[in-house]
Amino acid sequence: MQAVVIFVGVVMLFRLVGITLLKFEMGRTILTLASKLIWLFPIGIIGQIIGNRYLELFNLFAFIIFLKMPISTMFQSMYQVIGMLVTPIRHRFKLPSKENYVLKSDYILPFTGKWTTVNGGVSKELSHSWSILPQRYAYDFIIVDDDGKSSSGDRMSVDSYYCYGKDIIAPGDGVVVRLIDKYKDSSLMGKMHIVTPTALKATLLL
Repeated sequence: MQAVVIFVGVVMLFRLVGITLLKFEMGRTILTLASKLIWLFPIGIIGQIIGNRYLELFNLFAFIIFLKMPISTMFQSMYQVIGMLVTPIRHRFKLPSKENYVLKSDYILPFTGKWTTVNGGVSKELSHSWSILPQRYAYDFIIVDDDGKSSSGDRMSVDSYYCYGKDIIAPGDGVVVRLIDKYKDSSLMGKMHIVTPTALKATLLL
């Protein structure tokens, strides 16, 4: 129990530092550089295997991920872990696939216009999260320009992204029973999606 409390405390401390750094241009640069150091933590695993206490300290680099991870993402990750255990049981260890699953309702995509699929599919080769069962068939959609870029201008501003502010429509018939509008926009770390010619072949015309 004590170890769990310490772990949560360290995670929250790293997250607080991350939120603070995001407010400054230099801070965002530091976060970007720090994110590269996370790949040092496997050295700590080696240290645990061979019993070297000094190498075990490299495990601390794993906490760098929490510098940039929103609290909501942390909870989402926990839900996914739970889903990994529940999904096989729910489907009696026969996971849904394009060969055995039949839709019970008709659905449409939740937008109109021209969008691009950058991740997602019904096979292991196309899916970007095949091993994560709760989101095996998840899709990532964006809007790109003629150069294959998803934004223009300040990449730290959500207004610069072509998909921002577009209408999201219901994928199926139903009744709206509740509306929640209390969440802030996700933090941006300055990454710009650049779609390759191969990915552009997956462009959807709706």
